Amino acid sequence: MEEIIYYYSGGGNNRELAAVLQKRLGCEAVPIDPAAPRSFIGCLLSMLLKLPRKAGPSLTAEQRYGLAIVCFPIWGGKMPPAVRSFIRQNRDKFMHIAVASASHQGDATGSMLLDFISTAGGRPLAVLDISLKSPGGAIAVKNDADNVDRTASIVARAAPEIDLFISAIGTTR
Repeated sequence: MEEIIYYYSGGGNNRELAAVLQKRLGCEAVPIDPAAPRSFIGCLLSMLLKLPRKAGPSLTAEQRYGLAIVCFPIWGGKMPPAVRSFIRQNRDKFMHIAVASASHQGDATGSMLLDFISTAGGRPLAVLDISLKSPGGAIAVKNDADNVDRTASIVARAAPEIDLFISAIGTTR
């Protein structure tokens, strides 16, 4: 099964997760770029109202994959608007979609899955949710100078969950 990873990452957390998965699976990792500039208000309105937007990359009719792994943060229990648009635009190009998230909202996975199901038209093949909340439950500071190092450390500690995720998606690499 040919795999590809698409990721959306504002602060680098999901870019790091995508890089770990890419290394483990030996497949390509491609960023999802929002078509419109990211502003807090624009993203908030798009997320709450589920406004359609274009997000790249756009796949051609010839591009088809057995599995797309989509990495993204969870925003208020939802997928970011660019991710929702990307899945909606390209869902017919993938036989299966798996979801991976390194997010500060690890407790919002259930509501994000409802958003995913309504967007993709079905459940993901597998879900990997790595919570970036600090052990005491307080949300750690995002986008600070140590963010990427901290994320890499958390992702490294999540190796057993990543192994289960890779097993669940059925890769034989």
